[in-house]
Amino acid sequence: MITSDEEVRELADRARAHQRIGIDTEFLWERTYSPLICLVQLNVAGELAIVDPLEDIDISPIADLVSDPAVEVVMHAPHADLVAFVQRLGSTPTNIFDTQVAAGFAGMSAGLSYERLAQESIGAKVQPSESFSDWSRRPLSEKQLRYAAEDVEHLFDMADEIRRRLEKFGRTEWAEEELARRFADMSRIVTPPEEQWRRVAR
Repeated sequence: MITSDEEVRELADRARAHQRIGIDTEFLWERTYSPLICLVQLNVAGELAIVDPLEDIDISPIADLVSDPAVEVVMHAPHADLVAFVQRLGSTPTNIFDTQVAAGFAGMSAGLSYERLAQESIGAKVQPSESFSDWSRRPLSEKQLRYAAEDVEHLFDMADEIRRRLEKFGRTEWAEEELARRFADMSRIVTPPEEQWRRVAR
């Protein structure tokens, strides 16, 4: 668990050096205009880290990485995560590799969960996610932290295997075009402010 702003900055610097980072978040999106980021899980060159922004840890260096075209950001089905980074932290997603979308071009089933894609792509067994946990409550349990870290543990291996299959089937360019299209137009993933009240009112 990262416990200081300095550690976050150092981790971001290492990610820039490697030009790659794996990211997942746990968030709360009830009665709020945009997702409240409760936890950020990171994978930098195989090193797993967890950042707790609810403990006043500054995650803006991570948000900057999301906007950095020189850093590949590997995520799985990142719609809500990116909404949070855009609306809460002003990120502009630039170089996103969505393993769920890319897997569909690589001959795997479309819309696979992280757990199923890990199994299908690299044979990794992942525990079911703690998606129904209240991630805003503190303290977090060891079980929650363990599951949270596992959500980024296999991202790079999955992405590398998906890329291998894309090359095999000659679909790399198709996948890259779709990923660029999907995340280039921010209106596709962010609800305009004038419409956000409708979500809260429901």
